[in-house]
Amino acid sequence: MPIDLAGCPKVEIRGPRDALRYLAENITHQYGPCYSRARRRCHAALRNEITAEDMREDFLAACAESQMRSR
Repeated sequence: MPIDLAGCPKVEIRGPRDALRYLAENITHQYGPCYSRARRRCHAALRNEITAEDMREDFLAACAESQMRSR
């Protein structure tokens, strides 16, 4: 799932493992309700409890939450 984040180059996230790596390496504010939920949902997707598509919105919300905190 390619994603566009304002002010950032396009990033290719190929699944929950890539999403977790992105959250760990690129999110400057690693706290907050969206960040926590995204991590939980990524782990759930890795355990096949939910689909990668189900965790996508939570991942995007965590990225948006981080961008708002950076301002």
